[in-house]
Amino acid sequence: MSVYTEGEVTMGDVSLIRDYLDQFDQPVPVLLIRQSNYSLSFEVQQALKNEGPSRFKAFAYVERSPEDRVYSEMAEATYMRDVPVN
Repeated sequence: MSVYTEGEVTMGDVSLIRDYLDQFDQPVPVLLIRQSNYSLSFEVQQALKNEGPSRFKAFAYVERSPEDRVYSEMAEATYMRDVPVN
């Protein structure tokens, strides 16, 4: 599933993700491939922090560059800290 391509992900974009996740009874593992540059609004980061443990079993990032590694570490330390991140 491709969710977003470029720019800032806002709460308006989150409904697509929630609709997809609603079909599952349990938290799901996620493989995230960053194919472009984007940012997450504060509201999206808060939603991930609050809903992450009940929605996601684990997050795995495919890192294309050293910058991607920094983004993964930031996610792991902040808004995804209650979900295993690899």
